[in-house]
Amino acid sequence: MKRGTSKLRVLLLTAAILVSSGAVLMAQTTGEYRSSAPTPTGGDWSSAATWQTWNGSAWVAASSTPTGSEPKIIIQSTDSVYVDAAVTITDTLDNQGIVKGGSNLTFGNGGVYQHDQNGGDIPAATWNSGSTCLVTGATSSAPGNASQDFYDFTWDCAGQTSNLNVAWDSVSIAGNVSVLNTNNANGFHWFRFTSNKFGLSPSGPNIITIGGNLIISGGSACTATGSGTPAHYIRVLVNGNLSYTGSSTDTSSFQLGNGSGGQVNFIVKGNVATTPVAHGQFSTHSSSTYPDSLIFAGTAAQTFTNSVSSLSNIKIAVYPGAILSMDGSNTMGTSSSTTFALFAGGTFECGHADGLNGNITVGGATSLSTSANYAFDGSAAQVTGTLLPATINNLMIDNAAGVTLTQSVSADTLTLTSGKLNLDTNYVM
Repeated sequence: MKRGTSKLRVLLLTAAILVSSGAVLMAQTTGEYRSSAPTPTGGDWSSAATWQTWNGSAWVAASSTPTGSEPKIIIQSTDSVYVDAAVTITDTLDNQGIVKGGSNLTFGNGGVYQHDQNGGDIPAATWNSGSTCLVTGATSSAPGNASQDFYDFTWDCAGQTSNLNVAWDSVSIAGNVSVLNTNNANGFHWFRFTSNKFGLSPSGPNIITIGGNLIISGGSACTATGSGTPAHYIRVLVNGNLSYTGSSTDTSSFQLGNGSGGQVNFIVKGNVATTPVAHGQFSTHSSSTYPDSLIFAGTAAQTFTNSVSSLSNIKIAVYPGAILSMDGSNTMGTSSSTTFALFAGGTFECGHADGLNGNITVGGATSLSTSANYAFDGSAAQVTGTLLPATINNLMIDNAAGVTLTQSVSADTLTLTSGKLNLDTNYVM
């Protein structure tokens, strides 16, 4: 029995080794390339001697150079590759080492550059529509040379241990910026767009443009900048949606600015949405002298879905021509440091049963222009609320359950789309 048992153990161990080896082998795909060009000499991209390829069972010397369409091209951590000929990446370039000669490097539609290391530099490149710069390896040092005009930019650093910034200086991200993980399990580790040395007078504001969406998900902490000075001015233009999402187990945070000074304005043209998180906030830095702004500036109706109670120290504003819509279940939080302003020519679409007072719950100053438009379009019976100015541009009623006028109002235009307007003892003139 002992000999049989021993043989069985040997067989099981051998099987485990084979399975383990198989798992390692399965990690590669036939046709992948990896560099074989140790620093400091390195190698040229156009030289076959710079490369090895996976033949299905082993890495072997390459007989040709990668074209950029291979399943993956890996620059090993000990290697340096100079891109000496034009190449377009349409799959994945995984950089663990050094890539130089970026004027010849292009990332095409579907092409992914993965920065799979702590520190190091992102190569200068042309980032075409549909390409992605993906940072996964940053722990204590952010990648250098990150101030480029990317298409999609994704930060997903599960091992991050410090507050890191990518030093964006008047860059344009044509697609989405996604902040997926900054490793907040043991405290906030911030991903910052830039640092306090950008955006100082007299050079003017640092304008960061995001052509698509800004997506911040659970397990991450995101902000435009860190500590600055009174002259520090960052303007973030988000042409798509801004979403901050989490879950009951997340420790995450989104702050417009994170520090003790300066000013950050987020100008959003799409929808803004937050979901509750276990230990999180949607706020800005502690400075009351230079409060940061969340500005709605779209050309179509924008929704504001807020589920974070600590929406604090923010100036919320609706620009002329913009339409902000809030349904019956959403409020702006009750922080005494948050203010709200509706500019002339702007429109507020109110869905709360308590009218404007129900949606606009900020504890700070509220400024509602007499030249703005006010719509009441809830699904349950509404009152207009005491915040409605005595003189307005347009009063719009679109509620089948009816709207009751809280106080008399002078309106240039009264628009009744559905339902009825109950005057009570008040009047519209």
